[in-house]
Amino acid sequence: MKSVLVIDDSPMIRKTIRRILERRDYRVLEAENGQVGFELAQRQLPDIILCDVRMPEVDGFSLLKMLRHSSATATIPFVFLTERATKQDLRQGMNLGADDYLTKPIRPAELLRALHTRLEKREILSQQAEERLNELRSNLVHSLPHELLTPLTTIVGFSNLLATRPEKFDTGRVQQMGTTIQRAARRLKRLFENYLTYAQLELLASDPQQLAAWKRQVTEQPVLIIEKTALEQAHEAQRGDDLSLALQDAPVYVGEPDLRKVVRELVNNAFKFSQPGSPVSVRAKSDSRHTILEIQDKGRGMAPEEVARIGTYIQFNRKLHEQQGSGFGLNNAKRLVELCGGALVIDSIPGQSTKVTVTLKSVP
Repeated sequence: MKSVLVIDDSPMIRKTIRRILERRDYRVLEAENGQVGFELAQRQLPDIILCDVRMPEVDGFSLLKMLRHSSATATIPFVFLTERATKQDLRQGMNLGADDYLTKPIRPAELLRALHTRLEKREILSQQAEERLNELRSNLVHSLPHELLTPLTTIVGFSNLLATRPEKFDTGRVQQMGTTIQRAARRLKRLFENYLTYAQLELLASDPQQLAAWKRQVTEQPVLIIEKTALEQAHEAQRGDDLSLALQDAPVYVGEPDLRKVVRELVNNAFKFSQPGSPVSVRAKSDSRHTILEIQDKGRGMAPEEVARIGTYIQFNRKLHEQQGSGFGLNNAKRLVELCGGALVIDSIPGQSTKVTVTLKSVP
């Protein structure tokens, strides 16, 4: 049985709505004002909320803001009830996250249709979230052990040889083995860092207050971060001559550590999935509203369906192209950019090129 919380200072309106809904087997909760409604919503977690706009003390707009700032109630569908809705009212409500408006007097058919539509949409979103979670679980089970064991096997194997039979190897061979161990350790460290970043971003997304503060972070000179990080990745890939930079500086709304993560993952991917000797370009241009960062390579590219499936632990064409990395980094970069109010778009032509465009908000 679906539960509906009705918040209205008119007992008659609450009684009318109760009669309509109980005939259709809804469980109805009632609150006479916004404060009581907020407390009841926190305790009962209804499936949907119907709320009057104009109420004393805590009005509908204030209540909606309170609900959307609480992780427990942030996603509950919210429908306003109003005798008249101006264009300004509609815009204010939608900006706060309202799902619909119903005008008084309440028409039973319209009320039931609105509830059915909003609850059905929530059910679809819930199913999609569950499918993504199941996909994540499956990919974790199949990919994580491999991603962990491959570098660990290298580290354990070579370090065991050096510890038990050092006399068998000359200086050149010892140095080569040490380099291999170092490379495997870096790969392992990167995997753990990406996993921690993923977990931190998910926690951040669930805390509206922390997210709002995080969005206010600023990088005053992004060019310094972009240039240094891109050069580091080129050096690590031993492809310094393949990198070209064309950067315009302007402050952006993203913290320096987060900008560094985004650039590191995108430039690393550009080198990883293109051949030595082919160009990798990193360009940034700014105006009063946005900074556009573009990373382009002439590598193997991705098919449209592969781009659409960017996500944690999804590896593209694993059977055709054995690759290091789990897709964690690219997923994290996209998630991070979107959480700070930007966008990350991938344009790719299979077998030819990939261009990743990151749009960030400029600081006025």
